[in-house]
Formats: sequence, C-alpha cells, structure tokens
Amino acid sequence: MPIFETLRRSELDLKLGILTGSLVVIPAGSKGILDEIADCLGIGAEHIRYQQTAFDAGFLSVELGGELSRNIVHMITELFSRGGITVLVGTQALLGEGWDAPSVNTLILASTVGSYVLSNQMRGRAIRIDPRSPQKAANVWHLAVIDPEKLEQRIPLRFGRKSTDRKAPDPYDTMTIDLGSDVDALKRRFYAFEALSFGEPPLIQSGFQRLMLGTAKWNARGIDDINKMMERRAADRKSLKSRWHSALHSKRAVARMQETLESNYAPKGLVNWNTTKFLFAHSAALAGMILNGFLHSFRVTHIRSLQQLELVLFVMFAILAIFCLPGALKASLLLLRNGSLEGSMKQVGITVLETLHHMGVIRTELGKVSVEATLDQNGMIYCRLEGATTIERSRFLDALREVLIPPQNPRYILVRSSKFWRLNRVDYHAVPSIIGRKREDAIYFAQLWNRYVGYSELVYTRSAQGRLKLLQFRAKSFASAFTRKTDRISRWE
Repeated sequence: MPIFETLRRSELDLKLGILTGSLVVIPAGSKGILDEIADCLGIGAEHIRYQQTAFDAGFLSVELGGELSRNIVHMITELFSRGGITVLVGTQALLGEGWDAPSVNTLILASTVGSYVLSNQMRGRAIRIDPRSPQKAANVWHLAVIDPEKLEQRIPLRFGRKSTDRKAPDPYDTMTIDLGSDVDALKRRFYAFEALSFGEPPLIQSGFQRLMLGTAKWNARGIDDINKMMERRAADRKSLKSRWHSALHSKRAVARMQETLESNYAPKGLVNWNTTKFLFAHSAALAGMILNGFLHSFRVTHIRSLQQLELVLFVMFAILAIFCLPGALKASLLLLRNGSLEGSMKQVGITVLETLHHMGVIRTELGKVSVEATLDQNGMIYCRLEGATTIERSRFLDALREVLIPPQNPRYILVRSSKFWRLNRVDYHAVPSIIGRKREDAIYFAQLWNRYVGYSELVYTRSAQGRLKLLQFRAKSFASAFTRKTDRISRWE
C-alpha cells in the first residue's frame, strides 16, 4: 500500500492497480474490460462486487465471492495484459512463482530478498518472451537505500571538514566501503544470476562488479548521477538489444556459460624477478669460478699463437656451457612459462590441477582436461578448467582461489625470501585447505610449485616457527587485501 499510494500521489500518467491477497484495486475506467474478461471465464456480473475507494474516486476495489475468488489473480493479470492496468503493484507471494504475464517489460523489485531461488523467480516475471511482441526488451530494477551514516568517515580533516567521498582502490573492483544492508543484499542477489555488463565490450557475467561502480562517488550528488545514468540506460531499449547480441557472439565453436576465477593478481613477480634472476646469477657465478680456476691452472706461456688462444677459449666456453646450461635452461623455461600474468596464473592452475588429480579429487584423465587463462584489456585475469565435470571445476576453482587471496588460518604456506637490490622481499602463498589436510599432499603440491612456478619453502604453521611465519603472512595479507581481488563468476564465452 505505501508504494501504491506514493505512485498515486505522484500525478504520473499511469493506469495504476494493486493486487494482494486481501486487497484488489483497479482504475475505475478499466471496469468494462474486467467485465469482459469475467464474462469470458463464465463469471457473471452478480458475482463481482465493485466499490469506489474512499481515498480516490478514480479507483475501484474488486471482490469475488466464494470459490470464484481463486480467479481474481488470472483476471487482474489479463486486465494488465490488455492495458487496463499499466503499472501493477503486488506482493512477492502473488507475483512470484507461477505468475505468468509475458507482456511485463519492466520489473521493479522493492524486496529485500537475496536468495538464489527467489531472486530468479522474480526476475523471471520480466524476462519471458512475449509472442505478441517479439522485439520486447525488458528492464529489471533493483532498489537499494544508501545509509548516510555508513558514508560518514568520522576522522576530522583540516578546517573541521569530513570526508564523505570515498572510492574503491581500482575501477574494476567491487565497492570496498560499507553502504548498508540494502547494498549487501544486492551483492548477494547479483551473484545468483548472469546479466549484461556495463563495460566495453559488453559481457554476460554474474556478480555485482558488472555494474562498473568502483569509481562512483558515494555522496548525494554522486548517487544522483548514478540514478540518472541508470535511467538513460533503461530508456535506450534498442541499445540494450544490440548490446546483448554483441555479448552473445563468441570466438568458440560452442559458446556456453563458463565458471571462472576472476583475479587482478598472479604471482608474476615471484617468478619473473626472483627465480629467473637467481638462476642466472647462479649460472654466472659458477661460470666465473670455473673460468678463474682454469686460467690459474693453465700457464699463459703455453699459448704461442692466435690459433692456440682460440682453441683455449673454445674449450673454456664449452666447459662453461656444460656446467651452466642446466640452470640457464631452467631459468629460460620459467621465463617462457610465466612471462605474463596469464602465463603465471596458468602455471599455478596446473600445479593445483595435478595435485588434486594426484589426490583423487579430480578423476578425469589429465590428458582430457586443461587449464586456460586469459587477460582482458582491464588487466583482469580469468582462469578456468576445461574438460572436467561440474564438481571437479568447482573444487579446482575453490582451491585456486585460496592460493591467491589473503587466507585466514592455513595449515601450510609457501614462503619465498629474496632481495630486490638492498631490500628484502618475502612472498607468501597459502596451500589450499583441501590439499593441506595431509602432509604428503602438501609436500607434493610444493614440489609441483617448485617445478612449474618457482622455488619456495613449505612451512607448517602449527609449529612455533611456523606460527611466526603465519603472523608475518597475515600482516602482509592485511596490507595486500586492499589491492588483491579474486572471485568466482559465471561468464558467457
């Protein structure tokens, strides 16, 4: 009733109606259409009672007596489809599962529901195909109230001003500030379904980040700008249709929804700088030692001509190549494998995949599955497992996500200490909980990590020394939590 009354007082050009379990109201001018609908259903005029509403002579309340009352929802729905009502306000129970009105082209959800089932049931009211309007394009509005108390950053600045304009650290991240319970409910709701993104090029994916609100200004003017932008997008229904067609195109032979891990972080620095640098440094140092020893043991007086000098140098470099080639090849291989963000992510994914297969969590043959990683123009990495079952993909993505995000309390962690010029660097990665349950599985994971990604030390965090490492890990993770973003999404590819 509050929504109905607000719309009634707005003086907009609407044919407004309301449908609840105990109250049905229609425009007075639509009475004739409803009588025709009742006649088609075999319901005589004597069974329908109309009464002018006390608050407005332009509306009639409608009642059906006895067992015929079960037809009221169908009658009002048909009245709505014929245009006797253009805006229908109803309850979740009556306009939820089973309510069929293909003519709906705008759905405004004023509900706080955040669950997967109910969210999709309500969205289904608007996204159905209308045989009478094949070119129909529908808008689904999600309402949220921003709590102004949440926007107050009660840290006084100079001149007594307060900062209320806060941004997320990057434009592609979800909002990192608390905007109240309504927005939290929307975030949960948006993870339950896939829809068109606001970015370029348009994508079909799940998650709240597809609205691209990371750089929004969360003050009164900024929120007003967001609402105006949403109104412009809703009014341009032709563009909505074309963007959907563009997003549906795929480079794959068979396009489908893919469940992927989205991240703005991969351990590229660990591999490219640390591992490659130290392997080459080791090779160079070994070469210098061999060369120095050879020159000391070989008398210069034995070299009597240029041809003999060339022969001596050839022998020395041949010996150097034999000793240094394995290390140089390993460094080059790691550089080739992990020379980009998606390359590094793929190697981490292979490490997780082979470990889970070794444990029997993934039973599909390794030759039939593959890890794919792609980098988009915004710097986001998408990683997925191809050829596996749904359960196997889910367990793989959960484990991979634990490696990349700041963890809570892992049993094992991978630690890599190195130096960047004169600065000490330490890189930490958690061993996924499903792998860290048994020591032998954690050791196997660490061995694969050293082979595919780069050397790291496996640390058991339940010991005194390991607890100290874990505390250091958490301290660094607290700082990195504001820049790392990793999430599971569904994406059309």
